[in-house]
Amino acid sequence: MARKNKGKRVRTVGRIAPSLIIRNRSYKELAEIAARLAPIRTEVWRRYGSRAALGRSHEDIRDQDWMGEDGFASSIDLPARVWKATVDDVLGDIKANREAAKQSVIENLYRRDLEESDRDEKVALLRHNEWFGDNLLRRLMRIKWRRGKTSVDNHIVLDCQSYTIEKRPDGKTWLEVTSLTPRERISIPLKGNPPISGTIRLILRGDNHLDVHYAMPEIEACVTRPCGLRVVAADKGYTEVFTDSDGDRHGEKLGKMLTTMTDKNNIRYIGRQTLSAIADKHLATGHYRKYERIVANNLGKQKLVRQKKVHRAKVRTEVFTATHAVIDKASVFVVEDLSKPINRYDRYKKKNRRLSGWVKGIIQEAVVSVSRRRGASVDCVNAAYTSQVVRCHPSFGTRDNGKLHYTKCRAVYDVDAVAAENILERRSDTEIGRYTNYKKVRAILEERFRTVSPSDTTAETARPGLQLGFETTRRRQRRAKK
Repeated sequence: MARKNKGKRVRTVGRIAPSLIIRNRSYKELAEIAARLAPIRTEVWRRYGSRAALGRSHEDIRDQDWMGEDGFASSIDLPARVWKATVDDVLGDIKANREAAKQSVIENLYRRDLEESDRDEKVALLRHNEWFGDNLLRRLMRIKWRRGKTSVDNHIVLDCQSYTIEKRPDGKTWLEVTSLTPRERISIPLKGNPPISGTIRLILRGDNHLDVHYAMPEIEACVTRPCGLRVVAADKGYTEVFTDSDGDRHGEKLGKMLTTMTDKNNIRYIGRQTLSAIADKHLATGHYRKYERIVANNLGKQKLVRQKKVHRAKVRTEVFTATHAVIDKASVFVVEDLSKPINRYDRYKKKNRRLSGWVKGIIQEAVVSVSRRRGASVDCVNAAYTSQVVRCHPSFGTRDNGKLHYTKCRAVYDVDAVAAENILERRSDTEIGRYTNYKKVRAILEERFRTVSPSDTTAETARPGLQLGFETTRRRQRRAKK
């Protein structure tokens, strides 16, 4: 049985187990361990944040560079297992940083007008870390792969030999971790009975609490029921998570949640800036007690961090629930590629602030992870002008929030439904690829508009459900004045 499963990769997901209140003495010792690990993280990034780690395994770096005669390990006053786990963790972060830069370069190559054979050759060079001889790849990697740095001083990484889980008679679960004193361990009470195993990460939160981050098999932690049987496209939105090609909306509470939190934070940060200015004035005039009192009682972040954590959890629940609802009917999920930032599209100040909280990264994460777990495939298509064109009209419409207006026939359409239909059609579009520049996309669409016959431009040819109605010229002018 072991031979049959040999080499099979088991996918895992991260989980968080919060602690109960820790004794003050134990928490101070954990904080001391985290503080001693901080310069190790900085040193690893300084030494291996660039090309020095290419072609070398973590074991070679640790044994040859750190445990040699002149290695950095001789000056570390920590248990060996603790600092070794930290070195491996940071080297993993460096590799992830490099792979993300390589993926960004690959996307850049697909946006360029290169021969297919030349592009494949360059991609192969990137995959094998041999891009230094190619001028274009070397220049792109120099731009995309920036040397990282860290200021983390509250993380402790522990392997499975550095801790034990104990279930005591009082019903509580205790985590016993390595301490600075040999053959002694620090006891940490946990909430509930989490199935902790493998390498874990302790993140100190302050106020004598911490979070235990651990991994568990994806098949045990997540929904794995089968997907649907159809090809469904969806438009990602702000007011709702998705509007699919059937006209159904999913996750309609998202916009209200994001807007409420953004407006609340705006009022809060205005007040904090005022208090900060008052505190600085007291500091400049020598009223040190008043300054310290304002900083201690009014400018803390514990409550703010706690509320952000709750808000993010609610948003993730809404997004993942909506994604599951779409996958219930889709075996092929077609979505727009919004990985690149949207530039040159400025709005008024209040709307810009609200859109800054848009969680399109979480939406994309949900699309990828949920579709993989449930056996669906994902097709990403070019998003350029998907919400500005209805196929029955040979021109671009004018978008007004959730409506799309056409001046020739005075028809008004639902923007999200139009975008979902265009995304579905673009999946089979051979001229517009995923990385086609938006200027070229516009030129292709304008050329298609010129070849459409006048008989095909009536509003009645649109799909039912897209059209909201007609708007008279006078009504449109009154709305524009408002």
